[in-house]
Amino acid sequence: MRENATKLLQCTRRLRSDPESADALFTLGVIYAVEGHWAKALKFIRRLEDVKPTYPGLRRLKRRVAESSPVSPGRPQDPDDEGDVV
Repeated sequence: MRENATKLLQCTRRLRSDPESADALFTLGVIYAVEGHWAKALKFIRRLEDVKPTYPGLRRLKRRVAESSPVSPGRPQDPDDEGDVV
């Protein structure tokens, strides 16, 4: 978990300086998916789709989140996830 916390911090900082960093968006999507924070994962997946829809692994990540998550990729974000960092 500590590695994830470090990566979250690094990616958050990266997005502050470069809001369209595809690597940071993808990494945050993966971390939140692994931790079961589906709505947060989908938030970053959607942003990445806007920035770079051909990003390697994006479709597979989105499919895995959709299959594992009670949150549908087409549904609005959960109200509990408002006010995220980034």
